[in-house]
Amino acid sequence: MKNRPVKLMIVCASALAALLVAGIEAEAANPDPAAADAARDLLIASLPA
Repeated sequence: MKNRPVKLMIVCASALAALLVAGIEAEAANPDPAAADAARDLLIASLPA
């Protein structure tokens, strides 16, 4: 059970990295400032308080 927080941290970090990569790819495909702001806000909202 000692590994559980580490595994959870790895899963969360992987999910955040995937969101970041998806945001970068979306920005490269369609440079829309409003969409970039929405993606950034979503990423910030997903971070733990």
